[in-house]
Amino acid sequence: MNQLKIPAAWMRGGTSKGLFFRADVLPADPALANRILLRAVGSPDPYGKQSDGVGGGTSATSKIAIVGKSTQEGCDVDYLFGHVAIDDALIDYAGNCGNLTAAVGPFAIEERLVPAVEGMTTVRIWQANVGKVIVAHVPVKHGLPVVESDFRFDGLAFPGAEIRLDFLDPAGGSTGKLFPTGNKIDTLDIPDLGKLKTTLIDAGNPTVFVKAKDLGLSGFETPDQVNANAELLARLETIRAHAAVAMGLAETPDEATRLRPAIPKISFVAKPADYVAAGGRPVAKADCDITARIVSMGKLHHAYTGTGAIALAVAACIPATIVSQTVGKALEAGRELRFGQPAGVTTMAAEVEGKGSDWNVPKVSMGRSARRLMEGCVLVPMPAELAVKLPEPVSTEPVIWAESKPEKRKAKPKQKPKEAAPPRAKQADKAARKPKPEPLESAAETQPAAAEPLAVEGDALAVPDAQAVDKDKPSKPRRRRRRKPKAAAEAAE
Repeated sequence: MNQLKIPAAWMRGGTSKGLFFRADVLPADPALANRILLRAVGSPDPYGKQSDGVGGGTSATSKIAIVGKSTQEGCDVDYLFGHVAIDDALIDYAGNCGNLTAAVGPFAIEERLVPAVEGMTTVRIWQANVGKVIVAHVPVKHGLPVVESDFRFDGLAFPGAEIRLDFLDPAGGSTGKLFPTGNKIDTLDIPDLGKLKTTLIDAGNPTVFVKAKDLGLSGFETPDQVNANAELLARLETIRAHAAVAMGLAETPDEATRLRPAIPKISFVAKPADYVAAGGRPVAKADCDITARIVSMGKLHHAYTGTGAIALAVAACIPATIVSQTVGKALEAGRELRFGQPAGVTTMAAEVEGKGSDWNVPKVSMGRSARRLMEGCVLVPMPAELAVKLPEPVSTEPVIWAESKPEKRKAKPKQKPKEAAPPRAKQADKAARKPKPEPLESAAETQPAAAEPLAVEGDALAVPDAQAVDKDKPSKPRRRRRRKPKAAAEAAE
């Protein structure tokens, strides 16, 4: 079984990592594309490690992104996000990843899908999952995205260059409404769990907010504590699945669990307090407006999802939601939300306007960093009959035009004719081939006269004028001078 080589880049965006593809290197058949993408990441894996793929075995590292030239007016690129289930053969395309979105602009610039503008390049992204526009502001130097600077984000070990993301009109991308049920607070009646107050909101991604205390939690739990508690995870999934039905995202809770693991997200919130974040960093109560934890693909996120942060910031700005009640009151216009998450503190800014149940969200902004980690080809074992269907990667090399002429049929090479020898050489050649005549009585009588040397004019040889020679008339034989031995002897005396 051969391996397909598919051009790809492994990129970090925010606190997530994903496998990035250009849209023109994948097959048009969705079923075949999904099969290739699953195998590339390493899913399904019953061991949960994705060891036979490039995925990292966590919800934050089991992701793919497909980016191509945009078909939408006013946008530069189209971006499709896929959240790859780890233990199932499933890619959920229902929502977006806010963190990974930070890598889309740099990828588009590096792939020459967008021309680089020195200083700051603006990339308008069409988010195909939710049908919304995101504007990325990418710092650029010498034609390439800047990767090193002093921007720090809790949850990342190293600083980077800040990429500003503006999510334009992020409300209702999946359900069509900011509040899918029309209510700021809904009471869900869940079998075996009872009644639970929730805020069901669709901003960035559909998200379910509940109070930590209503779940018997403090709100400061670590990922290890939650992810090791199978009963708690099952309870959170049950709530999430029933909320999905209430939001119109699934027909039944079972369908939501099987087919919609990515959205809605479920988050529990609590009032701020002093706590120790991952890595031992102390977080003071005064540094936060609220603390929050979010579950992604069945596991508590090690920081907080980007789209979940959008929903959290929007809900904090609207009165009478679970989030604004926990903060104490809705945030004033222009004020940023500071929330404590497992890795530290995150700041978000949301523009929200409206009253009652009629609210609009013109824009939500956040800062993230991104970096290309590896590039080349991802190798995917596939049957040979599928490999022929995979289009060849589009070459980025310029097409060089070459004049084409009909090829003449090559004949059997003939012996190269000998060069015409000078007249005297021909005579010498003939003389060599002819039998030698009997020697004459005097060799002196048969010896040719010596050729006269060319006249020298200065340092150059004077070449005879070729036009002075009449080529039509045969040349006269040179008269031979006979030696006069007697006269020569008398002259010598």
